[in-house]
Amino acid sequence: MTQRLAELMIDDRRCGLRVLCARSFRSRLLGFWPTPRWHSMDIVEFPRCHSIHSFAMAERIDVVFVDGEGRVLRLISRLRPWRVAADTRAHAVFEFRAGVVCALGIELGSRLQTREREP
Repeated sequence: MTQRLAELMIDDRRCGLRVLCARSFRSRLLGFWPTPRWHSMDIVEFPRCHSIHSFAMAERIDVVFVDGEGRVLRLISRLRPWRVAADTRAHAVFEFRAGVVCALGIELGSRLQTREREP
């Protein structure tokens, strides 16, 4: 499975959350779904992506769409299971546990980046 672990940076500051970069078909299809109660990863990033789904999810998620520079274009708070969300301007999408985006102060125009880290 093609994945990498990274750390999330918000407006050039470390926030201490781990990011799973979903690059393979399987990891992109599943996202958070195989991760029981979010125990092993804080965020999933879908690079080169402009839509996500929450099929078969048991919990709501926060979704952030970013442009090629990581600037937030659109935020969806608490997306319900069995939904699809898209923004054709996006170059990547981030999935967070519900409520995390607000708690971190992420808003339109914020800049999200990932920095590689050791597994």
